[in-house]
Amino acid sequence: MTTGFQAVDGDEQIEKDIAETLDYSIDWANRLLSFSGAIASSVWEVPSALTIETPAPTFIGVVTTIFLSGGSATVGTKHRVKNTITTTGGSPRTMSESFNVKMIKR
Repeated sequence: MTTGFQAVDGDEQIEKDIAETLDYSIDWANRLLSFSGAIASSVWEVPSALTIETPAPTFIGVVTTIFLSGGSATVGTKHRVKNTITTTGGSPRTMSESFNVKMIKR
């Protein structure tokens, strides 16, 4: 994962206030080390309480990024976000990583 995430009960988690629009990134370098290939596509699954904002989700090199706003107004609520990539190469791989966005009041 990328800076700002915390390991909580075996899951990656990051905090967000409902009023914030923030970018979240996943660094896939460690998972892509064992074979040759690059990210060919990146698809995000986001719960309806969160909104995907502009700029649109991207991937540059081995890092995928999404901008999110909104979320539940209830402090402590967790929203699960999932990113699935497919790689290039003769034997393309499909991999997924997930994290929780925990709602807080700043």
